[in-house]
Amino acid sequence: MGKEWGGGGGGKETKSIIYSTAGQTLLSAESVKSTGRDWVSKSPLFPFIPTDKNDAYTPKRFTHRLHALFENGAEYILMNWIVEQFLMPNIARFGVPNFTWKELYTRSSLQLSDSIDRLGWPLSKGPEMINIGAHCKNPGKMPENFRKFIEEEDSEGIIYVAFGTYPEWSLAPKRIISALIGAFERLNKFKIIFAYNGPPIKNLNKNILLTKWAPQLEILAHPKTKAYITHGGLKSVREGLCSGVPLILMPLFAEQAHNAQQLLVMGIGPVINKYTLTVDSVYSTIYSTVSNPKNALISKRFRSIFLDRPIKALDEGLFWIERITRLKPGRKVYFERKGINLNWINFLYFDFIIFIFIFILFLI
Repeated sequence: MGKEWGGGGGGKETKSIIYSTAGQTLLSAESVKSTGRDWVSKSPLFPFIPTDKNDAYTPKRFTHRLHALFENGAEYILMNWIVEQFLMPNIARFGVPNFTWKELYTRSSLQLSDSIDRLGWPLSKGPEMINIGAHCKNPGKMPENFRKFIEEEDSEGIIYVAFGTYPEWSLAPKRIISALIGAFERLNKFKIIFAYNGPPIKNLNKNILLTKWAPQLEILAHPKTKAYITHGGLKSVREGLCSGVPLILMPLFAEQAHNAQQLLVMGIGPVINKYTLTVDSVYSTIYSTVSNPKNALISKRFRSIFLDRPIKALDEGLFWIERITRLKPGRKVYFERKGINLNWINFLYFDFIIFIFIFILFLI
């Protein structure tokens, strides 16, 4: 790593590509890259968890802009001052002295992001920022035990529930599990598949299947699946979009509230707030989703928009990688934005503002 880092600006010896497995990037990183993204025109990466569509991030609302300004400002201080000054010096042991985010981005030849692009808030980006997240995996063969449960004739469809592998249900408040299970039991005309690895739950209705593992792609692709309740992680949201199944989000942590905000703005799916959920609120959210045929049509429409591209996302990423390998040392595939080399005082016109302020003081 140290050899590549010391090879000179622009990767003169070794070309480097930054790959972000998470689609969302910190605003502090976008500011360092001088993309010109507004701090308050969209939801911050870690917003408040919405309860319904009335909580969807709206730039016209002063309280929403104020919250975004606070979150993004705190993030910038944390990432560019605290992390860069006190944590990043540890990587000097690997041959990378005086690490800065600016140097990382200016040295890279390309920045690939596994993001859901062209949906949600419009964002400016540079020519070196390539989104390759608009792709779908093909489902495999459904395991026989799941196929039998899904295709039983005594149900109106399947509701699939999965919150990823990180939640530790043994530590979750009992009210959350009680609210979920209580709502699932009231939805007795539907089969519920709940990917759950927590403590045993006794006396469940026969319409509920608890399983430590579930074939997610295969379940979502099945025509009897009516809704997908998810924590809202990027990969889960993408698999939901790819399946064309109506989504219901219950964000737990990290950037999941941001994804929930984005889907609310897009009108794709409702949100369950983990802090305020009850049996009644969970039931009404799920039932209103599965009982309205328009929700399935909306999900299928967004799937077609998601995949409608002049070139497949992965093929586009491959094109740019191969193009970089053909370049001579020191060459880049894009024009570098000059704002990257400006400090914050210059970039935000603070020097002009200070000059005008002093000039006015002299006039007074």
